[in-house]
Amino acid sequence: MPADKRNYARLNVADGVNSKALQSIEGKNVSLGGICIQVEKCMEINDVIDVEFHLPGSSNKFTVQAKVIWQDKSDEQYITGLKFINISVVR
Repeated sequence: MPADKRNYARLNVADGVNSKALQSIEGKNVSLGGICIQVEKCMEINDVIDVEFHLPGSSNKFTVQAKVIWQDKSDEQYITGLKFINISVVR
């Protein structure tokens, strides 16, 4: 099994992920560097979108600007990796 080359640990984040740019969005996991989401829409690499989410066990809402860095099609959905560009926290 190859070594995991991720720079940061991941937290599962399924509920409470939203984006005005995307109608259907499901969170997969989040790290210090970005978030993985599942969407119905094919996006272009380097597209920039705004995403809001809560971390498990936290009442703080994170609002981030993120850039699409990869996307894989899985059935009728797209698993999408976003890299954080700008992060705001609402307490």
